[in-house]
Amino acid sequence: VLNLGVAGAAYATVISQFFSCLYAVCFLFGKQVKIKISFGGYDKKLMATIIKTGISPFLILATDSIVIIALNTVLQKFGGAKGDMLISAVTVIQSYFLLITGPLIGISGGVQPLISFNFGARKSQRVIDTIRYALIEALILTSVMFAVSWLFADSIVGFFVDAPETIETAVWGIRVFTAAIIPLSFQYVLVDALTALGRIKTALYLSITRKLSFLIFIVAFAWGIEARYAFFGEPAADLISSIQSTAVFLAVFNPHMRKYMPAGSPLLKMPFPKLQARIARARRRHYLIQLSRKKSRKG
Repeated sequence: VLNLGVAGAAYATVISQFFSCLYAVCFLFGKQVKIKISFGGYDKKLMATIIKTGISPFLILATDSIVIIALNTVLQKFGGAKGDMLISAVTVIQSYFLLITGPLIGISGGVQPLISFNFGARKSQRVIDTIRYALIEALILTSVMFAVSWLFADSIVGFFVDAPETIETAVWGIRVFTAAIIPLSFQYVLVDALTALGRIKTALYLSITRKLSFLIFIVAFAWGIEARYAFFGEPAADLISSIQSTAVFLAVFNPHMRKYMPAGSPLLKMPFPKLQARIARARRRHYLIQLSRKKSRKG
């Protein structure tokens, strides 16, 4: 209406963020909030714990911008004459992809307070049930969106662009980007569950390695094959990181729960019990070796 072009879109983004911030501030200081915000009497230890817990999601969101910039740079560099078209297509793809990752973040982030509360209350079965239900919801969401992406990609892209070549590339790209979104459910839910359980370093490692593997894949595919095959970096990184996150979660969850829960508390039933027993023995041997090294250094 105002004919401001790209600048208008930028203005609209900033204005909408300002009003959403204003609404949040008004709500938090309003009468309907039971626990009022106050100033003074700060606990440095508690503040450090809050920052430590929040640094993981902060870095995850911050690195998203780096990944987008890197992908656009790779497409422009290796795309040649089609560079601008590929960037237009990937912009559509990423906008659509947010319709999947946004609700995933909502599910995985929404259950974090429930996991943390029940973990602090030493109710291990509730922790397990909360993670299980969140994973089921995430799998239902990603399965539905996987079907939508493959069946209705043409219609979806048509809302954004009208250039035939861009439409063809974006439709193909959406199907490529979403090829591994079902296993991505495990990545989001289990990593955020580890954060809620206090395994901050573990969760941060798993999140950062996903982003790093994505960067490696997009460069490798674009350089080794052609620019548009950089799109395969997303499903490749999603699949590998989901497998890694699931394996790490299964390896650390029960030992972590045993450390903080009362004896005899329910634990997660693990697949491949023989493999889990071997992992447990290996962890025990590693612990004993580290312990003996510390004693020898003191001696």
